[in-house]
Amino acid sequence: MADDGLKQEALPDRQRKVRGRWQGAFSVELAVRDGKFTLTSDEGAEGGGTDAGPMPSELLFSSMASCFAMAVAWVAKKRRQVLPDLEVIVSWGYDITQRRYDHVQIEAMSSLATSAPAEFELLVRRATDVCWVSRTMKQGVPIDVRATTLRR
Repeated sequence: MADDGLKQEALPDRQRKVRGRWQGAFSVELAVRDGKFTLTSDEGAEGGGTDAGPMPSELLFSSMASCFAMAVAWVAKKRRQVLPDLEVIVSWGYDITQRRYDHVQIEAMSSLATSAPAEFELLVRRATDVCWVSRTMKQGVPIDVRATTLRR
């Protein structure tokens, strides 16, 4: 793993959680950081939802886009490289028969790719080692699912 400058002690709370509370139909209210942030996830009308918020897949890949953009910016800062602009697009495809995503593509764009293409390519390559979201998805992680009683 590349040295991303994060030390164990820099991560005091090594476990996070997001709470999802079903609101009816396919709408789910999400509470992040114990309610500091809330958002709604829903399916589009074509999927039986009310389109009250992004679909779960859109939230998943939004986290990848934001993480990767932050990673490129972080690498640029560490290298003292001016990053004049940056946009990241994450696209994905579906394997309907397997009910999973079959490919994911991250595209990082900047005017730096024109003025200093080798430097921008290096920032993007190094960002792949820094972005926790894309690293986790690429390497995989065990998922433990439990059914428990709701306590109010």
